[in-house]
Amino acid sequence: MTNRRIQDGQSENGRCEQDHGGHFGNDSADESRDRVLLYHLKSAMDTPNTPFEWTAHPLRAHPVKAIVAIGLVLFCGVLVGAIVADPVLSPWAAGGSILFLFITLNRFFLPSKYRMDQHGIAVRYPLRTRVLRWSEIKRFRHDQEGGYVSPRLRGGVFDTGGISLLFAAHAAEIILRIDASIDPAGSVSRCAIGGPNNEIAQTVGGQEDKLPGGSKP
Repeated sequence: MTNRRIQDGQSENGRCEQDHGGHFGNDSADESRDRVLLYHLKSAMDTPNTPFEWTAHPLRAHPVKAIVAIGLVLFCGVLVGAIVADPVLSPWAAGGSILFLFITLNRFFLPSKYRMDQHGIAVRYPLRTRVLRWSEIKRFRHDQEGGYVSPRLRGGVFDTGGISLLFAAHAAEIILRIDASIDPAGSVSRCAIGGPNNEIAQTVGGQEDKLPGGSKP
């Protein structure tokens, strides 16, 4: 009788340990994620002026989309060439349409290089360069893939003076660096559009006071 009770108690303890083990495992994963996010936040707060550079090249990052895009461009070129019946003008029309589409989609086919430092953020697109100082940025919208920094507080069809950002594999660090560098007085409009980065912002927002010194950006 006693042995049976001991065995039942051990079985219950085993089940409890298994249940708690799974729960603690999840807590451990959450704590690890929080530590990573806090590390990136503290790094961005401590060294917001340290130059940071990265390159975004969607053609390499998304090979399936690249194949589809190249196929569509070539198809459109062939179609335009077929529509133009003149045997002399047809190749020129096809080549011109392909060139037009390539230029239109140049940021997809060619790499863009970004740089952030103590002065602001700069980008070298395939066809032009754009620079914004931190004091000029009034709006920062982003999702998990990229974002847009603008000198205008309100968006619209005339908001063409900003910089389109592609985060590549550096989304968390780039977002935190920008948030740490732009005007902290509250005059900058920030908007996270869903995705994992919204979760990052919520997690960091609730954990800032746990940083050494209790500092906030």
